[in-house]
Amino acid sequence: MPEIIVVGNGLAGLSAAISAVESGSEVTLISQNTAERSQSVMAAGGINAALNTKGQEDSVEQHYEDTIKSGCGLADSEALKCMIQEAPAIVKKLSKMGVIFSRDKNGNLDLRYFGGQKKMRTAFSKSGIGRQLMCGMSQEVRRLAAKEKIKIRENLKFLSVITDGNTCFGGIFRDQFTGKLIAVTGDAMILATGGMNGIFGRTTGSLLSDGSATAAVFRQGVKLANCEMIQYHPTTVEANGKRMLISEATRGEGGRLFTYRGKERWYFMEEWYPDRGNLMPRDIVSKSIYKVCNDLKLGIEQKNQVYLDISFLPEEIIHAKLKEVCDLCKIYLKIDPSEECIPVYPGIHYFMGGIYVDKNHQSSMEGLYAAGECACQYHGANRLGGNSTLGAIYGAEWQQKVQ
Repeated sequence: MPEIIVVGNGLAGLSAAISAVESGSEVTLISQNTAERSQSVMAAGGINAALNTKGQEDSVEQHYEDTIKSGCGLADSEALKCMIQEAPAIVKKLSKMGVIFSRDKNGNLDLRYFGGQKKMRTAFSKSGIGRQLMCGMSQEVRRLAAKEKIKIRENLKFLSVITDGNTCFGGIFRDQFTGKLIAVTGDAMILATGGMNGIFGRTTGSLLSDGSATAAVFRQGVKLANCEMIQYHPTTVEANGKRMLISEATRGEGGRLFTYRGKERWYFMEEWYPDRGNLMPRDIVSKSIYKVCNDLKLGIEQKNQVYLDISFLPEEIIHAKLKEVCDLCKIYLKIDPSEECIPVYPGIHYFMGGIYVDKNHQSSMEGLYAAGECACQYHGANRLGGNSTLGAIYGAEWQQKVQ
């Protein structure tokens, strides 16, 4: 029976552990902290799949086309096709696992628009997709751990790979309480250690995601790719010395970006991009806001900010589908989005680059795999909202190929 080491207990790590057990492997799940503190809990948007519950004739081909176009053609096309084809089955599997998705009045999975997508394709949860996904995954991991199929080891920080030539046989970890170095060996190891938010001063992500695992394996000869491709989320706010995310769901539900040109409101995205307006891909929206504030000098109050307006939306949308946004604004900005506009500006959010992997998620080192944000494969130069959760879960299922 193969012995698999999974490093990281966010969405990709938990998915990898579950998948490895399903494939008949023994699993050791290693992490720095508890799953409740992982960055995946913060995911606010949803998960993409061409479920076509809205009668828009959505398809995996359209999902693929939107993703390739958004990433400027730089995503791994073969791997991307495989992921998108599996997306509907993944969402249905999550629902059976206990993940609570929002549903419409007919009981079908509800879907919303997200930037860069021509169809309503993003399944979501009113209580926060990150919390729901992590709750469902964590419960399944605990169930498997109770059956002694997963061994959970927390408070261990990854330092390096144990190698023989170019083959991985495990990792070296440091106990964060005692400082003791610990060697853990296995037949294969998957890194699901997240992005590099922590190396930036102001980011929407967790400062615990510092990219140290990616840097460690790079120093040991593992190939990286596209590390310069960093996504700025267009709508973030300043709070407590960092950037906090105002979910793309606000624009998916109809929110509008504007600034003032003289005394008149100027809906610049709708003027510049009349077909998609506020739902252009994130890189285009971020660059547009930057242009308004820095090139045209039309930022609100001459600052680096424009307004996001959702106050005109129906009350049931604001207080049900956008409750998280409302709560964040009330707590940290002391404003009520149902009555006031939200001042936003782009902030560092996601890393498309990382450990280069093939279609089976193996790195350039034999026996070392990567999934989730630390891996580079599906997003190209820009990520669609809702594709990160999908990629984390799908990428983790490489385990079934390790026999």
